[in-house]
Amino acid sequence: MAGASSTAFCTYREDNGHKSMRKASGQDAASPPQMLSVSEVLETAHEISKLTIAHEMVLNQDFKLQAVTFAPNSLENRVKEALHRAFWDRLKEQLSASPPDYTQAIQLLQEIKEALLSLLLPRHDRLRRQIEEALDLELLRQEAEHGALDVGSVAARVLDTMAALCAPARDEDVRALRSLADPVQLLREIFRVLDLMKMDMLNFTIQSLRPHLQEHSVQYERKKFQELLDKLPRSIATSCPLSVASRHPLVLQTLFMDQARLQQVRSQVNQLVLIAAVLLVTSGMCGSTLFGSPGFVARLKRVTKVLLEGLSCTRCEEALQDVGDQVLQEVGRTLSQLGYPPFSKDKCTSLKGQIRSLADKDNAVRRVVEQRIHSFLSLFVSPNGQSSPKDLPKGLDAVQEELLALGRRFGSVIHHNRQVFAPYYSEILRKVLEPEPDAGADSL
Repeated sequence: MAGASSTAFCTYREDNGHKSMRKASGQDAASPPQMLSVSEVLETAHEISKLTIAHEMVLNQDFKLQAVTFAPNSLENRVKEALHRAFWDRLKEQLSASPPDYTQAIQLLQEIKEALLSLLLPRHDRLRRQIEEALDLELLRQEAEHGALDVGSVAARVLDTMAALCAPARDEDVRALRSLADPVQLLREIFRVLDLMKMDMLNFTIQSLRPHLQEHSVQYERKKFQELLDKLPRSIATSCPLSVASRHPLVLQTLFMDQARLQQVRSQVNQLVLIAAVLLVTSGMCGSTLFGSPGFVARLKRVTKVLLEGLSCTRCEEALQDVGDQVLQEVGRTLSQLGYPPFSKDKCTSLKGQIRSLADKDNAVRRVVEQRIHSFLSLFVSPNGQSSPKDLPKGLDAVQEELLALGRRFGSVIHHNRQVFAPYYSEILRKVLEPEPDAGADSL
């Protein structure tokens, strides 16, 4: 991960809230770049993962932890299924033996008890007592020793507690468990639903702590980034004609954290450009009377958005041709409702042609709309980061709501990253753009 040049390594240090630079001890400017060991790479990847999760929890309002799943035919899934099958088959053999062997069943009931207790909040005193009574392990062991342990009966008491603890979304899962008569299948399904409940609890906790996380996320991310800076070799290849981001591993890593988010913003901007351009072209052809008809613009916008959803560059002209057909249908229907004559054949051909021509990125209408949208979104990334409908450029009224939502989302990403990384990036970029002169050259 080290760069190609032999510039001095630098680290950052907090001194009374200000950043200062110092050369890493033992590093000579002419020494070769350090290489990371395998253990250091793994440790760094783990730290970057924690930084990424913290970043995602703050910026993604829909962030949720999800269980790891494997593709059905993957090697990992086949191995997992084989191990699980062997485990539960072994339990069935133990319970079917004469006399039954409850060793594994007792261990599972202990794990179920621990899982249930982990789901409790401090105020759940009654449920805690209920779990302790239903899963009194000493009593269960005594019953097992006398061959009197009824696993199904114990599992039924567990279900009562699960029903009281689970989120409404899991009610149906818990109800389905009550129909299982086979104790082995019942225990297996209890563990499956408990895993879902634990994930629900984690996500509930994340949502509950979101205001606290937002308050402290800047300090946390900055601390983690500082630790990575102190740990990684940071030789910067100033002679390499690559982008600034590709010259520094941590710049690249922090860009990756928002890669999907920024790609989604770009995709939505492209879609809004085309929607607004289609509406402008149609407005110019139809006139204010037709365009002012109640619901007309909303219908055009809706059908255009559906046809442009997930649009790729290769299908742009084809999609816009479909948009032109649908726009003409809506225009003809509305003209008829208002008692106006239909468009002439030439006018229909002209409107369809103008809409289809929006596939060309150099189309004048498309270019103007794109410039206005970019100008509006730039207001959200200014230091003040404030914008309102009154700032909306002319011709974008129909997509005002979407633009405001997109601008706020885009602005929140930019402002958060500016708060976290600005003190570091300014120095990193300075070193890339203004490399220090070679010490050897000064001595010549």
